[in-house]
Amino acid sequence: MDEIFAFHERPEQQGLFNDDYFKVICWLATAFVFRLVFRMEEPSLTARRAIFTGYLFHSLYILVELGDGEFFRIPFLSIHLLKWSEEFFELFFLASYLLAFVLIHMSHSNDKKRVGQRET
Repeated sequence: MDEIFAFHERPEQQGLFNDDYFKVICWLATAFVFRLVFRMEEPSLTARRAIFTGYLFHSLYILVELGDGEFFRIPFLSIHLLKWSEEFFELFFLASYLLAFVLIHMSHSNDKKRVGQRET
């Protein structure tokens, strides 16, 4: 969401706050959202694993994002490596979340097909 709506551009230009705060808030909110998804949708084991894997990569992304020197510095790693790993972790967590939602959608469409076959 930060990249889509460019939340990080406006506050930094105006000197209000660092965009990392918004990323941490989104990361924390993601856990609550997925808890609701688990309650409402009851995803399959594969979809749950994709969500958990995505949250792991999301957590690593936040760690690297905060550890690039603005909040703290991850020792023994260059800034160049941290920036690249930040991009990879972001890609991996978004892909994992997308996979989970596709799996949830596919399981619902398969359920509807089964119900339709029973009625005919």
